[in-house]
Amino acid sequence: MYRILLSCSGVSDSAAVAGVLDITEEFSGRPWQQNVVCFRDGGLLMLKAENDFDSTGQATLDEFSDAVCACVPIEDTDIGFSIVSVSGTPGN
Repeated sequence: MYRILLSCSGVSDSAAVAGVLDITEEFSGRPWQQNVVCFRDGGLLMLKAENDFDSTGQATLDEFSDAVCACVPIEDTDIGFSIVSVSGTPGN
């Protein structure tokens, strides 16, 4: 399994708090993503997920950005997404 940690900057505290549960719920409909947790860490909106296919984290980052745009009221268009880390190997 790959363990992926992603971040989103530029989302206000109030918008992030409102979106955390919605983003987690959005990912519940994506069975290829497992053990998904969305949370706020300092000024960042974070997502942890595990899957068996995304060795670079880019596919999960694309899904995270789609979910943020769908679930978080964006007050500013200056948001950014980053892959913080990817660890593990397929099947582990």
